Amino acid sequence: MPPTATPRLADVVAAYKAAKSGEELRGEWGAVLLYRPLSFLLTPPLVALGIGATTVTAVSCLLALALPIVALTGGVVWLAAVAVVFSVLDCVDGNIARITATTSRRGQYADFITDVVYRVAMYLSIGLLVAPGAVEGWWPLGAAPGLALAAALLAVAARLSRVYVEQDMGAGNPYEAKADAASQGGAPGPLARVVDGLFPFVSGIDPLLPLIVLGAGLFGELEWVLVWLLAYSALDFVFTQVEILRGLK
Repeated sequence: MPPTATPRLADVVAAYKAAKSGEELRGEWGAVLLYRPLSFLLTPPLVALGIGATTVTAVSCLLALALPIVALTGGVVWLAAVAVVFSVLDCVDGNIARITATTSRRGQYADFITDVVYRVAMYLSIGLLVAPGAVEGWWPLGAAPGLALAAALLAVAARLSRVYVEQDMGAGNPYEAKADAASQGGAPGPLARVVDGLFPFVSGIDPLLPLIVLGAGLFGELEWVLVWLLAYSALDFVFTQVEILRGLK
């Protein structure tokens, strides 16, 4: 269809399902349930206005970069609101690219970098919000932003590890089912099977971070979100390395 033609909502949904619904439902079910439906509704009018996927990605990147400033000036409510808008737009750009047949490696790279920027900025924003309350609580004074960045580093390292394997070595996504493991004599044990099944579910909670931050911030328990991010990022990194090493010869 021409880039400025208004697509039907059903066409947007069908293009998404054909491309990546199974992939997202396994490891990003939070985004599927919350942000994807909103992105489907936004896509047709944006296409009709002639707004391309690259423009949406650029706006998303600017929102991500602004998160620490939003956190310091507007607090937890505004941080959560801007993060939700980012998450919806992060779905919209892919919708537009698919429905207008304008997908490209450059666009995929821009989307990848924007996701990395968002994760680092969001984690840092949480650390900045936790830090002022550290004097009265058990949280080490001044350590919250540094710990948040450490969590972001682990998360980004895990992501880059997966990208390296997927793109350069063709070993597939570590989150996907392990094909032919049994026939190769490498079938995982009971504990590994539990982890393989449980971790994608836990991973799907990650897209809900803006809402988790909002709820924890309103109840004055935001430091526990930072504890969760540290634990989750460490688990993500370790799980990714184990799965990659299991699949490499």
